[in-house]
Amino acid sequence: MNYGRFKKAFIITIPVLLGYIFLGIAFGILMADANYSVLQAFLSSICIYTGALQFLSVSLLSTNASLVTTFLVAVLLNSRHLFYGLSFIERFRAMALKHRFYLIYSLSDETYALLCSLKQDKDYHDDRLLVLVSFLDQSYWVIGTIIGAVFKSIFDFNTTGIDFAMSALFICICLDQYLNSDQHQFTYLGFIVSIICLLVFRSNFILPSIIIIVMFMLFKKEH
Repeated sequence: MNYGRFKKAFIITIPVLLGYIFLGIAFGILMADANYSVLQAFLSSICIYTGALQFLSVSLLSTNASLVTTFLVAVLLNSRHLFYGLSFIERFRAMALKHRFYLIYSLSDETYALLCSLKQDKDYHDDRLLVLVSFLDQSYWVIGTIIGAVFKSIFDFNTTGIDFAMSALFICICLDQYLNSDQHQFTYLGFIVSIICLLVFRSNFILPSIIIIVMFMLFKKEH
């Protein structure tokens, strides 16, 4: 492994490290609190690896939700990733298959934000660097999950409020993106559209919000 590339990837992913470790710990604690083993928590973070769905999967598994219900919830909750992928189609197409498939699989919200931040940099064209960034992000989550599950299996304590960790991370990422960008028009658009969709569609507001925002962005690009 190229040490310089690994060091660069680690530095890039430090913000995600600080969030994912604690989010992973929170998820691991919730899994253990629902009487799932450390191995099951670990496999969940390896195979599912989508924070919001993983947190929700705890309740889905606990209530013995049907496969159909679980499938529909997973598709609706993570449909935004379809839009993430659109902005990387050309970049991923130029990669070797082994790199392309892993990057598609590991394109979480936070990893997407990091890869987008590299678009104006020559590092964006380094396939191995992008894979390392994605791999380190997932590693932080998995390590945190193991720590949380082991800790909860040893110590018994009240877990009320721990599931708010995911919301807290999204807020921090949003603020960081806002402070490090000179163009805020789409940020304001996102807030306004999301609030309107929340009032209209209630808990199903995410997908309509994304569709409307993308339509606005495409219209802006054409004009």
